[in-house]
Amino acid sequence: MSEFDQSQKEFWSGNTNLRTYDHPVVEAFARQRIDFIRGLLGANIGSCLEVGCGDGFGMYYMQSLGSVFGCDISRPMLSRNPLRRSVSEADIYHLPYADKSFDLVYCWEVMHHVRNIQDAIREMMRISRRYILMYEPN
Repeated sequence: MSEFDQSQKEFWSGNTNLRTYDHPVVEAFARQRIDFIRGLLGANIGSCLEVGCGDGFGMYYMQSLGSVFGCDISRPMLSRNPLRRSVSEADIYHLPYADKSFDLVYCWEVMHHVRNIQDAIREMMRISRRYILMYEPN
């Protein structure tokens, strides 16, 4: 693991987001993305995996498009996720899923926390049957 990735893991092992998934600002932000995804990929995507799901900002609202699972390196973030039964602890370079496990593999604002973006994308491609989607503001 690179020094950068290790520092991210250490930071998120002791921190969480300020706002929860059901905060009105978070909800408005998430619903805009869901509407965009629905317009892009349709209303019933199938199985989805959110890589870097954290405390559920995306997962909670993505349920309207299919069955949603998530993974993250941060136990504190996962413990705040409203869909805790559907999450696992994992890093983006070694996702614990078989090849072509999900119709959509996506991440919201994760890549700026990752040192080797190409390896992360390759791993997401490995477990996707159909789509890869990344939202990144940076």
